[in-house]
Amino acid sequence: NDNVAMHSPNMIEIRRITPEEETAAACLLIDALGNNDGYRYVFKGCSGMGEKLFWFFRTRLCINRLLGGFAMGLFMDGECIATLSLGPGKALTPPLSVLITSGTLAAPLMIGLKPFLRALSMGDVTKGYNDERNGECDWGLMMVSTSPKHQGKGFGSMLLKSALESLRQPGKSVSVGLDTQNPRNPPFYNKNGFVLTGEYDLFPGTEDAYHSFTMRADLPPLN
Repeated sequence: NDNVAMHSPNMIEIRRITPEEETAAACLLIDALGNNDGYRYVFKGCSGMGEKLFWFFRTRLCINRLLGGFAMGLFMDGECIATLSLGPGKALTPPLSVLITSGTLAAPLMIGLKPFLRALSMGDVTKGYNDERNGECDWGLMMVSTSPKHQGKGFGSMLLKSALESLRQPGKSVSVGLDTQNPRNPPFYNKNGFVLTGEYDLFPGTEDAYHSFTMRADLPPLN
């Protein structure tokens, strides 16, 4: 499948997403990740889930950037068809001060207070599981998505490889951790340099139960 992307006749560009492009990236994330088990739990019982998801992703992209992280996109003929975010561990559960200074304190109003609190609580829990299984990684990989009509063609791998390469440093190895609930994802990440470090269940014995996988990649130093 990687060869499909490499030999695409379209103009392909991989680069960091600008703040102005975060709105389009949030819309892409809705299409690709809207059925994720974790997000279904966060927005359980909510009406207008599409709009709430938009503000959820838009807020996470903004906060991640303000905490030193970044989003990358793969653009085909100027349209972003795949995206991912990389952030330092602190970006996964931002302190209240960052919400205030970033202007995203209104997020609970746009997302809904109950889903917002669920998201913060779940973020603390999953970060704990990640730290326990992956150790303290230099970076966290999150919100990896490809437009549904372009999935299975190698674009996700192309973007991920480029993003990981951009993290490498001279004379120092760099670690990247992730958490995924989709059982189809571990093989994808494994072929791109990640190893499975553990599995865990959230909310076992309840209707909200779901399984999650933790993975880690250790990038070698640049020569």
